[in-house]
Amino acid sequence: MSPTVAVAFPFVVLAGVGEMVTTASGQALLQLSAPKAMRGRVASLMQFYPALISLGSVVVGIGADLMGARGITLATIGAALLAGAFMIVTAPQLSTLRASTLQSKAE
Repeated sequence: MSPTVAVAFPFVVLAGVGEMVTTASGQALLQLSAPKAMRGRVASLMQFYPALISLGSVVVGIGADLMGARGITLATIGAALLAGAFMIVTAPQLSTLRASTLQSKAE
């Protein structure tokens, strides 16, 4: 993938920052979209997130053994693009979702 660690490192840092922003935003939107009485239950479901990351790591690790690092990277990118396209087609209202409107609806 990358010829040296020095070339890969900035991209890994950038990916980590992007993951933190995405996670924080997603959790905030999820909690704001839930009714006040259900926020505790919604927060408890967020505990599945680390478990799903671990499960994904196992799947990608097995895929890397079978397809190689480049193959599983391309397959993962393809799966993410398909999932994004599916969400755009099946739930177009997600593209106009705003946190400011969620808070007033949830109360």
